[in-house]
Amino acid sequence: YQLFIDSQMKDQRYLQPAHWQSYRFPAGQANAPLSGVQYYYSYSLTHWLSSRYQSAYEYTLPGVNRMTIERLKAEIGYWTNRATIEGLTPTGRQALETRLQATILSSDLDLALALDLDLARDLDLALARDLDLEPYTSQIEAAINTGDLTHASQLTRQLLEKPNLLSVPQYRTATLLADTLAIAQADDRLSTRQASFQYLRHIYEYVWIGFGELIQQTRSEPKPRRGLKFWKRKPTISRDDLLAGYAEAQEQVAQAYWSVRLVLARLEGKLEAWEGIRIVRQSKG
Repeated sequence: YQLFIDSQMKDQRYLQPAHWQSYRFPAGQANAPLSGVQYYYSYSLTHWLSSRYQSAYEYTLPGVNRMTIERLKAEIGYWTNRATIEGLTPTGRQALETRLQATILSSDLDLALALDLDLARDLDLALARDLDLEPYTSQIEAAINTGDLTHASQLTRQLLEKPNLLSVPQYRTATLLADTLAIAQADDRLSTRQASFQYLRHIYEYVWIGFGELIQQTRSEPKPRRGLKFWKRKPTISRDDLLAGYAEAQEQVAQAYWSVRLVLARLEGKLEAWEGIRIVRQSKG
């Protein structure tokens, strides 16, 4: 899989497991089962193998029936050609669900964020201005401009400890500001990744909430009047189609949100990765 990662990086495609701290497998784990990979990574690997080793064989992911019969290890499941995880024993699956609840579901509400230091600082300034709350905005902006990000972070945290001073949009802006300041101050790869995923977590959370508000607003709007002649009616999307679109988008954001939460839990050592790869070599045709 490392050879696969290296070959894809030449085309600027980064397909290492999201919880790795670099583009190479962790030291001492060369013989450990690969885990924490997305279905797309597994699928791409099979195509890469088939093109690299052109022969009378082709490489695929196993079918569901094969993985149901061959339960190899309780801690790791494997992607199938139907994009499902199979191979976990009932005991392993129950243990996994317990760990998920303990590490994620009980907490408050491939994918590496390419935020370099300059971009993070630019975001800091933009968010500080959007905060629009004096004297905090001026003080935070001045601290960022002078490079005193520690002081800017302290001011932002003090503001977050006084939610009664903030409107909901201001509180969300201050939260994102705290996240981007953490990115700008990160001094190692792990801290940068954790801060970046924390920022993404809040972005997805607020987008999910925004879709919920859109759905509620759309449902409460009065229906368009009937009886207008057709040439006087404005072409519009039906309310049902609009609501269905918002709900679908909200579900996609929710999936991305929980993916980020999983990576955060793994980076913090609170949750093991369980999505593995098994490859089937079979004769063509």
